[in-house]
Amino acid sequence: MILPFGCKKKDTEQFKNPFDDPSVKPPPASNEPFDPPSNSFIYIYKNVFVTTCNNSGCHDGSFEPDFRNLSSAYNSLVYAPVIQTIPFGNYQYRVKPGKSSESQLYLRLTQMPGSGAGTIGQGRMPWNDTMWMYNPTHANYIKSIKEWIDAGAKDIYGNPPVLGNKKPNVFGLQITDAGSTTAFQRPKYIQISKNNGPVDFWLYVVDDLTPPQNLTQAHIKLSLNRNDFSNAQSFPASYDANGPTFKDITLTNNVKYNFKVPNVNLNTILPDTGYIFIRAYFKDEHNSTLSETPNNGSLYFNDYYVIKITQ
Repeated sequence: MILPFGCKKKDTEQFKNPFDDPSVKPPPASNEPFDPPSNSFIYIYKNVFVTTCNNSGCHDGSFEPDFRNLSSAYNSLVYAPVIQTIPFGNYQYRVKPGKSSESQLYLRLTQMPGSGAGTIGQGRMPWNDTMWMYNPTHANYIKSIKEWIDAGAKDIYGNPPVLGNKKPNVFGLQITDAGSTTAFQRPKYIQISKNNGPVDFWLYVVDDLTPPQNLTQAHIKLSLNRNDFSNAQSFPASYDANGPTFKDITLTNNVKYNFKVPNVNLNTILPDTGYIFIRAYFKDEHNSTLSETPNNGSLYFNDYYVIKITQ
């Protein structure tokens, strides 16, 4: 009499619906575009580096800093050594986390106008508009850059930068029907019908030193709990040199997605309506631990890694 009762209780706990937990909150239902905080790197990238700096013949990959995409912008700024010095300043890094006063990026945006070798204003950016900083909107952008640097120059997931080799980072997630190269539309999270067939996950992964094909571990996890992936199902990801081109995480730039998780049946995760939360894990040859994207410290971009299963 005791044994069956004990097993029944254990089974009930094992299959408890995670949505009965009042602490598990789904993301708000919204079709609004991303509206990142003004002191975040993604805000600065979209409002300053893309529109003002990523111009033909300028920071479009012709020379550093390289503002063609999020990863190149962040990695060629934060702890990036200064190559070309400017008069009246000796700066070690373009962006020194926590120290805007020691970051060449901030200096070059706030110099007084000037011209000619040896003058204080030489090296002012944007180079073709020495009055840029006096526009009220642009002055607010500079304030955002200063706040971002002084707060530690964190990446888009809220991770503090590391001097030296960085862990792999995921700068794009898209989902297609299995075998297709047409991504599901997304405002923030991705909506997929519960009657949909198997799907492929595509990821755009970047590492500062290790080529993507040489990453030593790669997989994703799917969970019904936003903050708990300890018992989540894991699916291996493999490198695909011929992956399709989709928008990156800014939904602005077209990039080639280089990792694939094929033929996932979402009904095995959640057969009814609700939310599935995604995290990606990658490891390079230099770091001893896996990167986790997003993580519990990632606030703004958590909703980007969510599937909403609909009727």
